[in-house]
Amino acid sequence: MRVLLAAVLAGFACLAQAEERNPVVAIVEGDPIYLEDVRQAARNLPPELGDLPFGMVFDRVLDRLIDVKLLAQAGRREGLQNDAEVKAQIRGLTDRVIQEVVLTRAVESRITEDGLRRRYQDWLRANAAPREARLRQILVGSENRARALLAQAQGGADFAALARDSSLGPEAAEGGDLGFVGPGDLPDAIIQAALATAPGQLASTPIRSVFGWHVLRVEDVRTRAAPTFIEARPILVQQWSAEIIAETVERLRGGASIDIYDVTPGDQPGRDTADPRWSTPPRDRSDVIPPGPTVKTADAL
Repeated sequence: MRVLLAAVLAGFACLAQAEERNPVVAIVEGDPIYLEDVRQAARNLPPELGDLPFGMVFDRVLDRLIDVKLLAQAGRREGLQNDAEVKAQIRGLTDRVIQEVVLTRAVESRITEDGLRRRYQDWLRANAAPREARLRQILVGSENRARALLAQAQGGADFAALARDSSLGPEAAEGGDLGFVGPGDLPDAIIQAALATAPGQLASTPIRSVFGWHVLRVEDVRTRAAPTFIEARPILVQQWSAEIIAETVERLRGGASIDIYDVTPGDQPGRDTADPRWSTPPRDRSDVIPPGPTVKTADAL
């Protein structure tokens, strides 16, 4: 008997601890709103609010949940919980929530800090650090104007002064200084011409891009520093998460029985047909979304 009593008391203690961790923060017409409800809603805030500390958005999110609760109660008084459209959306929403939890747990159970560091080292070995050039440019609208400016620079005119006087680029005030640029920073033709030019020299010919004609001077060339593990970590997580999600979906598809019927507009066989497409209610398509939880992206390595 004492053993049973101790077990019961332990159960009540666990329940009390759970309630302390997830207390009621508001009661709307008898319906409670819990702290975890507010936390979950805060995770769906837009980026400009979602990155703020939870305490700063708590009141705003709670006010919104109170409004949602009042509107839902009004709808229930009208019997909308039995409405066919509401039921269809609930089915789709339930599937999406379960899907996100399944995939999130699959990702969280497999991604480890040691694994991320191994992937980082693998990436460093597989990707040679690219070169980048400290570049100045004069941007103009015509080839003739670009060639005339190139000839002046080749004749000894100060390149920075020419850029300040003639360039249409926003960096003209800095003498056309673009800083260090490499692959992916500017159109490929410009980067290729810059990296083919020795430091202190002018590119031999103006380069055309969608912006106009570019006269280039290379100030310096260096090897771009590889991203640190901390810098690379977000994209490593993103890539590994995508692999896990794809593997999870592929595994489930491989072991599932899936029947897909070709139903086209206007294809309405009689209800007495043995066609299995008409033996069940029409499928709710609201739950057909790409697999995977929302994951914040990061710049590619």
